[in-house]
Amino acid sequence: MDISESDYLTLEADPVDKTPEKGDLPLPINNPSGEIEPASEEELQRIIEAEGIWTEPEIGSYELDPTPTVPESPGGGEVIASYSSMYPTHFDFRADVARLVNRVQSRFPWQTFANTYYMHPPVYGRKYEFVSVDFWGGGLSNGRYVGYRGKPIGSSLGQQVWNALWNDPYLPNIFWIIWRGRMWVRGSGWSSSPWGPPDSDAGHYQHVHVTYV
Repeated sequence: MDISESDYLTLEADPVDKTPEKGDLPLPINNPSGEIEPASEEELQRIIEAEGIWTEPEIGSYELDPTPTVPESPGGGEVIASYSSMYPTHFDFRADVARLVNRVQSRFPWQTFANTYYMHPPVYGRKYEFVSVDFWGGGLSNGRYVGYRGKPIGSSLGQQVWNALWNDPYLPNIFWIIWRGRMWVRGSGWSSSPWGPPDSDAGHYQHVHVTYV
């Protein structure tokens, strides 16, 4: 069931610029600190295989072929290209957005995984790639931090992250934000989240998406 607007908090005023000076570098994204080590690639792969990954075609990506084929090695056939291989993950946010991610992650230590990716979201090319963030789930497994693109954030933590984003008092301003079937766009207000393939998280029930101006 979709959340109604009344379930959300009210944005009373635009954020004001109290961020550090432009030259101040943000901390690394998804950094669990020296006290907690991240899972090794081998451990993480085993966890991902056990937990599974949600795919997340974003706004307008459904206008593209959701299961394009790409040539395999010479002499081979064709293979299905996954969404994440077409749009690889990275963490190269604009500095003020990176600081925002740090503020949110510091409130929920080792519980979230934040990323962007190439052409995020694809319908706009690379225009919003460096100011868009997806917040996925994170956590501890055998004393190690585990977070990855496609790990469900959970409804309770997701709502807390949404609240932290919505009420953050600093720049940058939110352009649009999507969570649990609802989307808010600056200047337009509320609507349902964009449609997407049925096997994806287009409704954003498993992750929170936010894009900044």
